[in-house]
Amino acid sequence: MKASQIREHLIKLGIDVKERTVTNIVTRQSGEQEGSFWLNEGVKDAIGFRFGDRKFHYLIVDATPYKFREQVHYYFAMDYPSKIIIKYDETGSLGAEAVRQFLSGIATKRSYVPNVVICDEAKEIRQAAMEIFPSCRVQLDRTHLSRRVLEQAIRPRVLDEGTRELRKFIGFQILSLLHSPSREIFATKLSELQDISAVWMNDAVLGPLVSRFIGNSKEYATHYDFPGCPPSTNSLEGFFGYLDKRRKNYDVRSREKWARYLASLVTVHNRKMLERIREDRL
Repeated sequence: MKASQIREHLIKLGIDVKERTVTNIVTRQSGEQEGSFWLNEGVKDAIGFRFGDRKFHYLIVDATPYKFREQVHYYFAMDYPSKIIIKYDETGSLGAEAVRQFLSGIATKRSYVPNVVICDEAKEIRQAAMEIFPSCRVQLDRTHLSRRVLEQAIRPRVLDEGTRELRKFIGFQILSLLHSPSREIFATKLSELQDISAVWMNDAVLGPLVSRFIGNSKEYATHYDFPGCPPSTNSLEGFFGYLDKRRKNYDVRSREKWARYLASLVTVHNRKMLERIREDRL
C-alpha cells in the first residue's frame, strides 16, 4: 500500500498527518533505515558504472569514529559512482571480525558483489574484502598515502639540509607516481624509485615509508584496469564531512539520538543520489 493511501485511511479515522511522515514510517518498517539501503531491482539497475556491455561496481569502505560517553565507530560502504550508501553499521571497536560481518551482510543480504573494493591500508578491511568477495580486486586509497608522505617526508623541518632535501625529493617522486595518468607511466616511475633504493633505504623516515608503499604498489594501481574506478575514498570522506556538520549543527550528543538521525540522513542522501541518476538518464 502506498503512503498516500495509508494517509487517506488515517484521515478518515480523524488522524491528520503529512504524507512525508507516513512515508518515513513506512520506510523504517521496510528496512531502508536499518543500516542497509533497500536494494530493489530499480535501485540495482541504477547503481554501478556501465562500460560497453559490462557493468562495474566499485565499493568504497571506510570507518569513522563518534565520541559520546564512549567512543563508537561506524563502518560505511558506498557504491561508486552512484554514491549510494549500501550499508552502514555501528561497532564498538574496529577489527577483522567486525568488518568481516559488515561486508558479509552486503554479500549475503544485499546480493551485491563489487569488482573493486576501495579502502585504506588497514589490513582487516583488505583481508575481509578478499575473503567475502573472492573475485574482487582491492584499490588502496592514494589520498591517505599522499597525506602521510606530506606529513612525514615533505613538511617536517629537519635541521640537516641534506636530509631535508632528500626527503622532499623522494616524497615528491611518490606523489608524482601516485598521480600517473597510466599504468605504464606508473610502472616506469616505480622502477626508477626502486633503482635508487640505496639512496632512501637507510633513512629513518624514507626507509619504512617507501618500502611499505612499494610492497603495496600493485593495489595502488588497480584503478588503471577498471574504467571509472576511483583511486581514493574521497567520495565517502566527503560524506563523513557532511555528517559531521549536521551533527554539529544540531548538537547531537546522545548515541541513540544520533543513530536515529543518521538513519534519516542516509535515507535522504540516497534518495538524492537516485534522483540525480534518473535525471541524468532522461
